[in-house]
Amino acid sequence: MPSILVYAELSGGKVAGTSLELLTRARDLGDVYAVALGSGAKAAAGALGKHGAKVVHVSEDAAFDDYTA
Repeated sequence: MPSILVYAELSGGKVAGTSLELLTRARDLGDVYAVALGSGAKAAAGALGKHGAKVVHVSEDAAFDDYTA
């Protein structure tokens, strides 16, 4: 079974709905892992696990809070 890595977008410490939708769909395709970066990443891990992530990798470093294009 393939492994799928989903980047969980956080906004204000909460997981974006589209990230949860991706996790739910990815469960049908293989083993799902998630990455959450920025403030609130640890708190978001529970929601990501409930939506199918086997493992959630987190970093709450403030450097990830701001998007840079």
